[in-house]
Amino acid sequence: MTRAEAERLAGLPAHSPIRRPEGPLDIRKIMLLVCEALGVKLSLVMSPCRKGEAISGRRTICAVLRAKGLSYPDIGRRLGIDHTTVMHHCLTFDAACAMRPQMRIVFDALTLARPLDQAAEELRGKAERIANLRATSEARRRCGITRAKMEKRACH
Repeated sequence: MTRAEAERLAGLPAHSPIRRPEGPLDIRKIMLLVCEALGVKLSLVMSPCRKGEAISGRRTICAVLRAKGLSYPDIGRRLGIDHTTVMHHCLTFDAACAMRPQMRIVFDALTLARPLDQAAEELRGKAERIANLRATSEARRRCGITRAKMEKRACH
């Protein structure tokens, strides 16, 4: 029984995140596009650095590659991190997007079923919006506005 048949029998949707990619996947290009869009150097993302922008890039790359069908261990090997760290990045991606919405824009642009060149063009078109969101996120961080404070303000 193939993986696709097992997923179909289990009632999983056709776009299940555990499905292997159909064609060749240019992982390096995806990593470069994410880094370019978020304004982070790839060397910083690949390093063990724990700065916010490095983790944002790493987390976005993990989420995009997982959505493209790679397993946690495969993504971990590509990034040089443990597969449990990849799992954590993927599971906390949505929450992280609340503080850094530019990550969601990049994720959405790269996960649609289309060639990466078209996704790259879309990201270049949204570069100004992403830069504004990045500046807003950094200003919030410098002022000490946390996710909890933002949620508290939204409740009132």
